[in-house]
Amino acid sequence: MPSELEDEDIKVSVVVQPDTGLDPEELVAYCEERLPRSMVPRYVEFIDALPRTPTDKVAKYRLRAQGDGGITPTTWDREASNP
Repeated sequence: MPSELEDEDIKVSVVVQPDTGLDPEELVAYCEERLPRSMVPRYVEFIDALPRTPTDKVAKYRLRAQGDGGITPTTWDREASNP
């Protein structure tokens, strides 16, 4: 994702198993413990399925084209939730 302050912000699109609860804060906390700071996602979005190309690869361009540059009304923003 393009960023106002840095080169880019990280967004993850997560497909969660049915009847499994996952909170965006929990996911980011897990990432903060295991990843370098520059790789921790700012944006988290839970989706039903990843879009696929005819060759069954993930169609990342479709994820980027959603909403405003990949940000949709259901996208969770780490910075907006932690003022």
